[in-house]
Amino acid sequence: MPKKQKSRIWQLLEWFLLAAFATVLASAFIDRAGYANHVFGSNINCLDCLTWPVFLHDIAYLCGLFALLVLSFHCRRFYLHVILRLLAILGIVLYIADVVVMDQFFTRLKLSDVRIYGDQLPLLWRHIESTGLFASHTWLLPVIATGVALLLLVPPSGAISRRITALLLLIPAAGALSGTLISPPSYVHDWALRNLVSANFNAGVTQPFSDSYRQQLLAAPEPQPVCRDGQGDRPDIVLLILESWSPFQSRLLSGINDWTPRLDQLARANTWYSHFHAGGYTTNEGLISLLTGLEYIAPVKTFFHLMPFETAWETGHSAPEILKQTGGYHSAFLTSGNLNFTSKGKWLNSLDFDHVEGHDYPGYKGLQRRHFDSVADEFLYQRGLDYLQQRAAEPDPSFVVIETVSTHHPYIDPVTDERSAEAVFRYMDETTHDFYLALEQDGFFENGMLIIVSDHRAMVPIDGNEAAILGQAAASLIPAIVIGGPTARGEITEAFHQSDLVASLAALTGEQHCAAGPYRNLFDPGATEPRCLYHARGDDRDHLDVFCPAGSAVVSLRGDDTRLIKSKGIRGKQKSRIIDEVNQFRVRGDERTRRLIEAGYFD
Repeated sequence: MPKKQKSRIWQLLEWFLLAAFATVLASAFIDRAGYANHVFGSNINCLDCLTWPVFLHDIAYLCGLFALLVLSFHCRRFYLHVILRLLAILGIVLYIADVVVMDQFFTRLKLSDVRIYGDQLPLLWRHIESTGLFASHTWLLPVIATGVALLLLVPPSGAISRRITALLLLIPAAGALSGTLISPPSYVHDWALRNLVSANFNAGVTQPFSDSYRQQLLAAPEPQPVCRDGQGDRPDIVLLILESWSPFQSRLLSGINDWTPRLDQLARANTWYSHFHAGGYTTNEGLISLLTGLEYIAPVKTFFHLMPFETAWETGHSAPEILKQTGGYHSAFLTSGNLNFTSKGKWLNSLDFDHVEGHDYPGYKGLQRRHFDSVADEFLYQRGLDYLQQRAAEPDPSFVVIETVSTHHPYIDPVTDERSAEAVFRYMDETTHDFYLALEQDGFFENGMLIIVSDHRAMVPIDGNEAAILGQAAASLIPAIVIGGPTARGEITEAFHQSDLVASLAALTGEQHCAAGPYRNLFDPGATEPRCLYHARGDDRDHLDVFCPAGSAVVSLRGDDTRLIKSKGIRGKQKSRIIDEVNQFRVRGDERTRRLIEAGYFD
């Protein structure tokens, strides 16, 4: 083949690769802008208003990736072109992954999450496959594989001249310059519009405190415990944690949907809490609040140093530990999910549970597996009933935690395989009610109580209707029901938090119980003292929602510069008290972890 003709072929191939890469960049941007307009633009009655802000946020990042590829066609030494192209490919993969994470989980792709959840890659990959993300786009896989192979294998030929390369680089340079010089319009959901780099590396939650301020916070006296008489009851207690159970699914709690009529009926007939807040946006954070009494987690750590259940190891006041002290309780944690994921099993055992089991329980052998290797909730409920029956002959009372999985995203009905959130939560409603009926038939409620609560609000966008009904609390409010035990009946309107459960159990079972801060008791709401409640947001990790008797606020986390960025009804000294509480809570949590690391606890 003549040299000139060969050069022409190489030139066409390189132009094709540039055009294909630019098309992928444009398509990914269109998807991201489309998602922002669909989710957030509908709330402001404008379905294209956010395209320009997203463009201004992302243009420098996308142009940088294109520039890397352009430069790679002139870097012939030391395989530098391969490095540049790998960086360009990695950049677009992360950009697309960020769009997918936003669409599926209503949060951004965070390096801290990759570190925590990436330890179990095969399990995580099976979960991604279960979303059906690739099923409808299988034809794209060979196209993508071919494109990546060409990018990595085609060496720079010099077919594109330096002059043309310089002209090509003017395009990303102009884009990057415009993105730098033109400030995007501000928007209340700025967390969703920031570019990927800004979303990860300009995070106030990772901003460290100065040494002097940190020492000042640690030197501040901690609240002294106050001891009170307890109720001294010893009921068997089942804590049922329903994955992603949310007010918008309930006609009773929001009026929006009627997917949980049986649970609504149980609530009306027993005790239900209409202002019950979650500590965070994931299952792990819900477990931390419910089982250790920690209000939330917002560690002052860089993304590369975070660990699962950060700041919640060896707190010394877990529910199993306290119940063992107050009433000699046997405690167990039952779930059908894989406990290796995010070191959950190791953490649960550190809480002093007597028995912990997950997906590898022998009785689940041969059953179909779903999210995180779990079986359907109905089989988990049967295991819970069997365990309680085995415990019935024992003299010591039981505290059994049952954590469901079937309603985890992606929403797949375990019976019909239908991909539908409504179908999944109706399945949850039916199987949970059947579990309650089985407990009643077994006589459990003669000396037992069932606490039903969610781990967190479902990780889906908050629409305008839900925001109008629930306000700022839409992200943190979750359902909670108590059946049996010495509780009031009907609706409880006092504001409670997942972290109040541990103190409530101590008050219920102990002859005497001691706790610092305001008195909190889910089972005696009339005697409960008010306090501010906190929720660590999943959409914007820099923000904490605060709910006080006087009003609400949002705390922006940024080390020494932590401050309230908006508040309603909270004034004067209470603002300062909130900032002090948040900063002391975070610094003391990090200090606990530091001491454990120095002692070799995690080695």
